[in-house]
Amino acid sequence: MPRSWVLFPGVLMLATCAPTIAGSDGLPLSPAEQVALRPLLAAHPGARLAQRADHTAPLLADYLVDHPGFHPYFSRADLDQSGRPDLLVALVARGARGPEFTLYFFRDSAAGFGAPVRLGQPQPFADSAILPAEGGLYLGPLESDAGFFFTWNPVTGRLEEVPDSTS
Repeated sequence: MPRSWVLFPGVLMLATCAPTIAGSDGLPLSPAEQVALRPLLAAHPGARLAQRADHTAPLLADYLVDHPGFHPYFSRADLDQSGRPDLLVALVARGARGPEFTLYFFRDSAAGFGAPVRLGQPQPFADSAILPAEGGLYLGPLESDAGFFFTWNPVTGRLEEVPDSTS
């Protein structure tokens, strides 16, 4: 029995000394956000959080003048209308066509963030951004409607892609 007491402090120390995850472009992450992101990043060892520098469209510089706190690949927004900000992040990895971005949604609750939900397939979104809006989310080029729209479905409890009504 004494041996288990000797091991316990070491286990506790390992659990409390987990490395801090830096947010995209140095954005501060809450402890809950770090806990949520750690398994996602561990599951994708070749990927990293997308940064502003990954965005290649010239329009971003103009957009940042009007929206200085904007980040194209990271957002906190209450998409499920629970009164708590959910987390949206894009991971970037090297793909066959160049950098590929994958968007993940973390639903927040009183118990903390849920497991990440991938929205769509990896895409070359170097000219696109995450733009939350009331009741939904747009992922696509800035100042355009050529992207993907997602809305919260309270019946299924998920963000769902809205079919394009123009095709």
